[in-house]
Amino acid sequence: LTLYRPRDVLALLNEAFYEALKLNSERIVDANIEATAKHISINRLNDLHKEYSAICPGLIEITNSFANRNPELTVKEASLIIEKLLSSVTYDPPIQQDFIILGSAQEVIRTLYSVGFIGIFDPATEICIFCHDGRNPNKEFKEDSKILIHPCYWMALNLTRNILDKK
Repeated sequence: LTLYRPRDVLALLNEAFYEALKLNSERIVDANIEATAKHISINRLNDLHKEYSAICPGLIEITNSFANRNPELTVKEASLIIEKLLSSVTYDPPIQQDFIILGSAQEVIRTLYSVGFIGIFDPATEICIFCHDGRNPNKEFKEDSKILIHPCYWMALNLTRNILDKK
């Protein structure tokens, strides 16, 4: 579904089976899997927020600004979303201070990359590269660079390209 490891697939199927049993069914159907996958996605997004909110208090607002959109965008498109967020003055002081410290949409994008929320496509290989260690990225983010929100967050953010769509 979303780059699950084998043990994650087992947990997904076990939880989906539990969901089916709650509905008095002995079979797993797509609805059970989708409900369970959404729950897992929400938990992963919450874990990201818990892990990095101390160093980036505005992370919840930043990640939520990408909800209900396409998970693949250009840096320029992401910058427009972030600039609108940064220009708002309706946030609590710690979040507003974080936005001031980050200073620019480009720096927010670099932060989102460093925590693994987004990846950047390597034009030479057409592979999306993600970082998960919180270090400052050594990648260059040009306006036309393509980025991708990590698939494990798609369902939590209700992104428009659902991972369960059959193509």
